[in-house]
Amino acid sequence: MPTITPQVSKRMSKIGKKQVGVVGLSYSLQSHRKENKASYRNYISVSQNKYTDEIKIQAKSVCLLTDYPKDRDRFTRSGKLYIDGLSSKARHKIQKASRVLENVWRFEKGLKSHCAFITLTYGKDFPSDHNSKKHLDSFLKRLRRLHPKCKYVWVAEKQKRGAIHYHILTPYYTPKNWVNSAWNEIVNNWQQENNFDRQTLLPNVISVLSAGKYLAKYLSKEGQNIGGNGYGIDQDTRRLMQDDVVNFVGTDLDAEVINEITQFMCNDFGSKIDVKIVQWQNRYTTYKGYWLSNINLFQFEEWLKYKRHDFNLILDNEETIRRKKLVKELVNYEREKGANS
Repeated sequence: MPTITPQVSKRMSKIGKKQVGVVGLSYSLQSHRKENKASYRNYISVSQNKYTDEIKIQAKSVCLLTDYPKDRDRFTRSGKLYIDGLSSKARHKIQKASRVLENVWRFEKGLKSHCAFITLTYGKDFPSDHNSKKHLDSFLKRLRRLHPKCKYVWVAEKQKRGAIHYHILTPYYTPKNWVNSAWNEIVNNWQQENNFDRQTLLPNVISVLSAGKYLAKYLSKEGQNIGGNGYGIDQDTRRLMQDDVVNFVGTDLDAEVINEITQFMCNDFGSKIDVKIVQWQNRYTTYKGYWLSNINLFQFEEWLKYKRHDFNLILDNEETIRRKKLVKELVNYEREKGANS
């Protein structure tokens, strides 16, 4: 009877630990399988965020034979960082963080449905952009001491005279007197160290309901050339921004079939009148994607339970279980074959 080597046994045990479509299984793009169509695996990814009542439907492939542009090395940087306006990816992150923060009150007790919008400014004397970020860091540390669970997103905006002012969005009530005292103390210490005249600054705090829409108007300016990062999101908010992902696995589905399925899903999930739908197309492929807000969660659950079977779609964990079963049957067959011989 043939024996199973430790190497084979180790590889078999990993099948249950790895998701379908992750490097390590045959779904990954490997150099010796580039021309083997049997290794192609396409799947549909549905991402849901409970804080924003949004879902994102997009097709993915782990063997996209596409040459992505490599115009620069994004892992290295020399000198100080300067931002010439916000990229579209940064804008989407800021807007999503704002939508998350305006819904935190639904999951955390003691909060109201509106957010605090804080604006920090300088007087006639102002530091360089990079030194100004140190003042912002000191203010955010004080804000976290005031609110131990503090979540926030901030955006830097440059005035024509060259001074930076900051817009901070947080779901926690922050008194104007506290903001005034904290910011004036930080800036006045810098003024004293540099022999500048002492100035009384007047930071502002207002309450906003549609935080995402309110903050969006500060993201439209281009060519500001700000030293350092142009925005920041705390780690807790980034964690809440992460979606719960459900992968529908399809075998050898072409782009036309996947686009038909995603369109059907979009029509089904977006049957409510007040659902907002945004469509896009992948710049490197012909796949189409959809973003929907204010969805019908019941219909979403129905899709997971029943309607996906109309397209022979299975979940990634179901595919993993199926593969483990096939491997087990293959091992048993080899054992029986060796015993009979």
